[in-house]
Amino acid sequence: MDRRDILLGTAAAAASLGLPATSQAQAKSLQDKLVGAWRLVDIYDKGKDGSQYYVWGEGVQGLAIYTSGGHFSRQIISANRDKGASKTPRMPVGPSIGYFGTYTIDEATMTIKLKIDRCSFPSWDGVERVNKIALLTAEELKTEGAVVHDPINGEVIPKAQYKRVG
Repeated sequence: MDRRDILLGTAAAAASLGLPATSQAQAKSLQDKLVGAWRLVDIYDKGKDGSQYYVWGEGVQGLAIYTSGGHFSRQIISANRDKGASKTPRMPVGPSIGYFGTYTIDEATMTIKLKIDRCSFPSWDGVERVNKIALLTAEELKTEGAVVHDPINGEVIPKAQYKRVG
């Protein structure tokens, strides 16, 4: 009997007993599932009455990256920004946000705690923000932010949907 036959026999025996071939394969943590690059496909604020406000406008794009070492980076940039409004890339124009730092996952509450090191919105430098993981599959990620006060739409919950890159 060669090595391949032994492995096949062991896998068949485990399957016939209803046991998993490896417990690690089935015990993938939320962090393991989250690690990678995610392309933004939808983003909006949801009002108390269920209304959806697309404050980023049409054509918004973004990317979220999570490393296995607990670092993250996120960017969201609206389309149709005034290309002539700034003469230097150091002074961005129009609705956009970029931030990075470290993150931790709370499996019990299905949340991502972001410790923001630096943000294009300076008020977020050094703060912690918590997002609920509404859905996480191999190919799709949906998040919900904490309730925020929008000066126009009132109390809203920021929601985002991503597709895995690659």
